[in-house]
Amino acid sequence: FAVVVFNYAAFNRPLRWDLTRSHNFTLPPELVSELDGLEPGTTVVVYQMHRVFPGVSDKPDRFDLAAERKILEKVRDLVELVRESSGRSLKVLELDVENEDHERKLKKLTEENPALGQAIDQAPESSIFFHARRGGSGRELVQRLGFNEFLRLDKVSSEENENLVLLPQGLPPGAAAPDLRGAYPFIRGLTSLEARKPRVGIGVIHEWLTTRGTDVYGLVGLRKTLERNGFDVRDMVLKKLGRAPAPVVSTFEESRLDRLESRLAIINKGFEQRSKFINETLKRSLEFWETSTPDKIAAVLSQQFKLPADKTRRDEIISEFRKDQIVAIAEERKLIEQADQRAVEQRKEIEAERGSLDLETLAEQRRNTDLKGKMEQLLADCDVLLLPRPSLYDVVSDDDKNLPHWLHSLDKEQVDAIKAFLKSGKPVLFCLGPESERPGQGPDQKPEPVPQGFTAADGIDSIVKDLGYRLNKQTVLYDVEEVAFGERQGGGLTGGTEVRVPPLQLSWSPGTGYPANLRRPGEKVDNPVRASQWLASRG
Repeated sequence: FAVVVFNYAAFNRPLRWDLTRSHNFTLPPELVSELDGLEPGTTVVVYQMHRVFPGVSDKPDRFDLAAERKILEKVRDLVELVRESSGRSLKVLELDVENEDHERKLKKLTEENPALGQAIDQAPESSIFFHARRGGSGRELVQRLGFNEFLRLDKVSSEENENLVLLPQGLPPGAAAPDLRGAYPFIRGLTSLEARKPRVGIGVIHEWLTTRGTDVYGLVGLRKTLERNGFDVRDMVLKKLGRAPAPVVSTFEESRLDRLESRLAIINKGFEQRSKFINETLKRSLEFWETSTPDKIAAVLSQQFKLPADKTRRDEIISEFRKDQIVAIAEERKLIEQADQRAVEQRKEIEAERGSLDLETLAEQRRNTDLKGKMEQLLADCDVLLLPRPSLYDVVSDDDKNLPHWLHSLDKEQVDAIKAFLKSGKPVLFCLGPESERPGQGPDQKPEPVPQGFTAADGIDSIVKDLGYRLNKQTVLYDVEEVAFGERQGGGLTGGTEVRVPPLQLSWSPGTGYPANLRRPGEKVDNPVRASQWLASRG
């Protein structure tokens, strides 16, 4: 009877004691308090692509597969802890691309939750998704947590120790339970479904250099990488190039609208010119050849070549010439009509693209001509600013690919807005190409003067100098570029040597390459960026 009573009480009022030394099965108090913001009806989706480092290796080995199994097990444990600590229901859905019913489950999930389906489709690696609907049935809220942001596999240590080594991620300094691996990023992803994505602002001088620009100069790959990792991207075009270059502050959409309207104006001007040519030039020419007498035509032709003295022979030549000219005019008119038809198709495409833009909002933005104010407004909700200023494409390419550094010069008001952004405590990443210029063609070999509308020094260099960096006027080349550069200097038409820039080395001793008196102490803490890159290289 006592056993029955005990089991009945345990079933209705279960109690659990965590007797592990490091409290591996107890959430820290600071995480328990965060569970108050847990959205009702939240679903955790574990999406296994069996790809942890996209672009490095898509073939998982035994440690990759073991890490995925361990992460799945850890997610299940954390879900149980969340249910127990918060008293709320939490649904778990597991998707594995290798399962037979994967496509069916994913299709059903996408039909019911389009935003979640889109996020899964864009995932670059195995990931954990947190999904809920605002108020239970409202708009979708989705956050993604990559397996590497949850528990990172240290494959080097795993191979050395012949044992799986997973490194916890997202642990704050002095975390109460460092052995509760994965709890911090998991809980914070779970309770921050409405958190704003960090936004990266990118300022360039032309639409081609944006994250939606050309393959050669654009940053298309950067946008894909940032968006897949949970960032928003805002392109800003800071110069209007042309016969009279002028500073501007435009979003990509504004710049695109300007370019589309310019193309429409060119197409419409072409219509006018071709119409005028048909209605005036071709019409007069056709009337001349159709209605003029042989004597009148002979008077015109005799100015170009000598006609036979015999009138009969002359009239035969004029008759043939008349027919040929009428046919030629008809063919020319047909070619013009074909050009008009192509222009009509181009205009339809441009107008369709223009119609896809928010013209009312863009019109309001274009009315704002205050450079500093508009730039500060666009930067206000950016968390970091990236200023790419490419100049040297490579030492093999001709100068039509290399960009002069002065092309990226900004106006003083734009530079002041960047300074204000820095003073607000937000970071700016300067991606600066070499400033050295190619010698000029004159006897003194002085570089060509900077064109009107640009400046050699716009103030960005002074910002970098104030931050403790001095930009050298010399261009530093890799050793592997020496031969190719020598070929260019030797007067060849092109540098025929292919250049393969070596990869970044992360495993090196502090002070390598420096004189002995300039080497830093070995105990000095590594730069966190280098440390994180080194850690990623061990996966």
